[in-house]
Amino acid sequence: FSQYNFLSRLKFLRMQDPGERQIDSLLYKLAGSANLNVLELDNVDFSTAALEQLKRCPHLATLAFKQVLVSDDHIKAICQIHGLRSVSFDRVKLTDSQIEALVKHKKLEVVLQATDYFVNDLEQGRVLWKTYRAKYPTVVFR
Repeated sequence: FSQYNFLSRLKFLRMQDPGERQIDSLLYKLAGSANLNVLELDNVDFSTAALEQLKRCPHLATLAFKQVLVSDDHIKAICQIHGLRSVSFDRVKLTDSQIEALVKHKKLEVVLQATDYFVNDLEQGRVLWKTYRAKYPTVVFR
């Protein structure tokens, strides 16, 4: 961490479509950061092992994912981050089992983009919207 000392002072970090899409090395360097509160990962690739390292960030409260591939193992890693209060997904469509795994954590606010769960047909979209709202009443759809 010494050569990346500035990382330990960050409270907010947004990684957006860097030249190098694979950001595992950065996630490992962020692990244990005492100040990091918010991390946004936008159009990047990362392994489950690297994501698991974030559980060592004691003040990480918000994780935001945009245009990333999220596996069941990623969801398990997210659920292991004990201080996490909010996780959001934009242009990421989770499976029902992934949503269910997240909503089991009562103190975790799960935010999904409604447009990721709609279809092009307006009437079908309304039906789908009502289904998701009934099935996941604690999930915030924006």
